[in-house]
Amino acid sequence: MKTESLEPTTIRQVPDCQPRAEMDDRVVEGLVDLLDGGDDFNDPIVVFQDSDGTLRLVDGFHRLKAHLVWCERHGDVVDINAEVHAGDEQAAITFAVRANSAHGMRRNSADLRRAFEIAIRHEIVDKKHSSDVQAKLGCSLRAAQRLTGPYRKSSKTRRDDQIVDSAQNGQTQEQIADQVGVNKGTVSRVLHSRQLARVQHPDTTGPTGATPGAESLSNGGGSDDVAPPFREAVRPGDTSDVAETGPTNSASPFDRFEASIRGFYKDIGTGMPVPRTVRDMARHCKSCFQAAQAGEVIPDELLVLLDDFVRHSKNHVV
Repeated sequence: MKTESLEPTTIRQVPDCQPRAEMDDRVVEGLVDLLDGGDDFNDPIVVFQDSDGTLRLVDGFHRLKAHLVWCERHGDVVDINAEVHAGDEQAAITFAVRANSAHGMRRNSADLRRAFEIAIRHEIVDKKHSSDVQAKLGCSLRAAQRLTGPYRKSSKTRRDDQIVDSAQNGQTQEQIADQVGVNKGTVSRVLHSRQLARVQHPDTTGPTGATPGAESLSNGGGSDDVAPPFREAVRPGDTSDVAETGPTNSASPFDRFEASIRGFYKDIGTGMPVPRTVRDMARHCKSCFQAAQAGEVIPDELLVLLDDFVRHSKNHVV
């Protein structure tokens, strides 16, 4: 990296090297006023220069535009200070999507969305992993989770469909786990969750009222490893095993989440005590987020449950 004075007209402004959703003309005019007053910008712009000498701007679009406007108005060409890095267009874009994460105008949600879309288009990030997006875009974990949410949900839905289809074809949980690339506890949790959804929405059952694939999904008399461990529906009013089998049809989304997280703890065998109250569960959710912010890996399955908890707990005091 080196700092040089460059003629502004020699610097290319490539669309995918500009992660901001739009330029702010007021900022540009303010910078032009600085130049009129004899001041220069505190920070040089940043460009990448590839092997054939092409210069691509990656940081400082408002500053470069202000410089070009000033030159046009005064009929003069004045060089601009630039930090020059060696690298091709891919390297330039990789740098650009993270630009302004620590300086310059604060990025808004539209800016982050555009940077995310550019990063996906150029295969810079894994669009389903929040931690990767957080690192590559230089944004907060919460922002990264909002960006990746739709992709994680879509991927999880396809995975869960594959698990259920395999179970209906008679495969064991262990076989499904190996095939899909998840642990056996995840397979068990997905199958139980799908059964619970059918209980709460009986219109998804077949014409005779039976759960689709019920004969092949039953545990009756078979090995405990035969997928899936779908449990019988909970009758309205029967709460004797609600923590094990899930809530009744009238349960709120928050109650369903509580039942789901209890089942999740049991299935993955964390060795941690199952939360007994909503308050305890909230404390654990908070500790998981703190662990994630500290750089520790939190299973995607748990992140999905935590997202559900946040959505449905806003009206609850915990």
